[in-house]
Amino acid sequence: MTRCALVAGSGAVALLAGCGGTAAPPVAGTNSSTSSSGGMSMPVNASCTPSGTTLTLIAQNTMFNTNCLAAPAGQPVTVHFENMDPLPHNLWILSADPDVDRNARELFKSDIVPGPKTVDYAVPAEPAGTYHFHCAVHPTQMFGSYVVK
Repeated sequence: MTRCALVAGSGAVALLAGCGGTAAPPVAGTNSSTSSSGGMSMPVNASCTPSGTTLTLIAQNTMFNTNCLAAPAGQPVTVHFENMDPLPHNLWILSADPDVDRNARELFKSDIVPGPKTVDYAVPAEPAGTYHFHCAVHPTQMFGSYVVK
């Protein structure tokens, strides 16, 4: 799954800008990295802590409101997904970033939600670990770590 191909020459800068920036996406299992989103640098925090089994994820301005979702290990969670954009978005949770690990497994994938719309998702229980999530429509702009503790 390739998010953006790099092309040498004068088109590379425009291509990178269209792909959401120049920084690499977060690597699952790391504590933090930096991502570029719409020209702004955004730290990826993989050390958030679970605070229950209901999570909220908001999509607005082609960005998620957080780059770290946390869930308790071994417990299913409900993700309250609010797409506040007129653009379509979704939630896709994988074992790792598929651009970094070609063996990344799909753990959960929602339907694409045209906005604005709110949907609740039942996400299955996962063992403790750090996983990856993104919007399949905008994976270079909307992504983060899914931390299960």
